[in-house]
Amino acid sequence: MLMAENKVALMNVALTRLGAPKISNEDELTREAEVMTTLFDPVYENILSQTNWNFAIVDIELGKTTTTPKDATFLNTFTLPSDYFNSVRVYDNSGITIENFALQSGEILCNSNRVFLKYVQKVSVEKLPAWFTMFLTLQLALSAQEALIGIGTVQDRLASELEQQRLFAFKLNQQEDTIADNIAPSTYVSIRN
Repeated sequence: MLMAENKVALMNVALTRLGAPKISNEDELTREAEVMTTLFDPVYENILSQTNWNFAIVDIELGKTTTTPKDATFLNTFTLPSDYFNSVRVYDNSGITIENFALQSGEILCNSNRVFLKYVQKVSVEKLPAWFTMFLTLQLALSAQEALIGIGTVQDRLASELEQQRLFAFKLNQQEDTIADNIAPSTYVSIRN
């Protein structure tokens, strides 16, 4: 499986799949670096937005600010974490989902005094699971192929591999909840061995 050292390492895996030259850094003055740098974040964010990836889920209590909400219908303001990507659930200290809230400029506005947030974080590439990095590099290669090599048989191969990896990634993502919550540890160990 593929473990990422950094963005350039992932870009180079995608370039290798295309048969294109590798790059040394994102600022390199080559067509490959320009295309990969342009595509990397949008491709990563697109994949991250496709589902609530278990490896990226974080559950925290938000810090209340002293700022008065600009929207007068709300009493309190809470700061979103810097790695925030997407909300899964906003709830109070009783575990009750907060339905009436607003997201504005890196903050949550609501009427609760304590707010908890279950969210998808934008995980740094160094911490991505290997199965996800494979999915990401295939999508990156597929997105870059026309700009770097034109349309041809590589596109069909990459599209097929991407679909297989997408299904595999979604399956693993679902199994994380199943394994953690529904299988006894001794059963889980024997399944893995």
